[in-house]
Amino acid sequence: MKSPSSSKYLRLWSAVGRWVRGGGLRPIVVIAMFIALFVALPDRNWTLRDAHATSTPACSSGVGIGGTRNAAIANTIGGHGCVVIKYVDAGVATYATFNYTGADQTWTVPSGVTSASFHLLGAGGGGSDESDATYKGGNGGGAGYAAGTYTVTAGQVYVVIVGQAGGGAASVDVGASVRGGGYREYRTPATYGGGGRGGSISNWTPGYASGGGRSAIRLQGSASDVVTAGGGGGAPPSAEPGPRLATAAAPAGAG
Repeated sequence: MKSPSSSKYLRLWSAVGRWVRGGGLRPIVVIAMFIALFVALPDRNWTLRDAHATSTPACSSGVGIGGTRNAAIANTIGGHGCVVIKYVDAGVATYATFNYTGADQTWTVPSGVTSASFHLLGAGGGGSDESDATYKGGNGGGAGYAAGTYTVTAGQVYVVIVGQAGGGAASVDVGASVRGGGYREYRTPATYGGGGRGGSISNWTPGYASGGGRSAIRLQGSASDVVTAGGGGGAPPSAEPGPRLATAAAPAGAG
C-alpha cells in the first residue's frame, strides 16, 4: 500500500506531465529552467573541484602531529597536513577543506567572493622505529601552522598542496656511500610537499624517518607559494654508530 506522501508526489508529477503535454511553449520553458539551474550552480559553492563547501571545517583526525616511536615501522607515520579556506558566500560563512591526497588540488574562487582566509597545517615528521635494541631514536616533530586573509577575485584558480606525513616507510639502499670503503647509503622516501628523506651513509638502516611535507597555496601557473606551513622534522636514531644524513622537513629544519 502506498504511503500518503508517495501518493502526493505521484499526483504532483502527473500534473506536471499533463501541463508539459499541453504543448505550446511549455516544453521550452521546462528546458530553459533546467539550463538556468545548471548555469547558476557553478557560480555557487560547486566551483570547488577537489573539496566540498561545508558549514564547518573537516580536517581528518590527527593532522599535523609528529609520528610516535614504535617497533612497527607502519605505526611510526605522522599526521598528514590539512588546508582550510574560509570565505563568505551570499552572507554565509563557508569552509572548503582539503585533506591529503598525494596530488595537487585546486580551489576556484566562487562568484561574488572577494576575500578568503587561508588556514594551513603542514604534515608531521615520522617517528623512529625500535627494531634496534640500542638505537631507538625518538618521535617525529609536529608541523607548522600558517594563516592569513587575502583579497581574491572570482574565477581565480588556486593550487592547494597538502603535505604528506613522514614515517611509515623503511629505508632502501640507494647506492654506494660517499664514505667509500664498501659502505652503502640508505634513505627513506621523500614526502609529497617537499619533505626531506632520512638516511645513513654507513650501512645503517633502522631508526630514522622522513620529514613531513609542507602545505601551501599558490595561484595556478605561479612557481611561488602565497602562503606556506612547514612540515615537522623526521626523527633520527638516538645514537647511530657513524655519520648519517640529515632528516629534513619542508621547509622546516631537521628533526
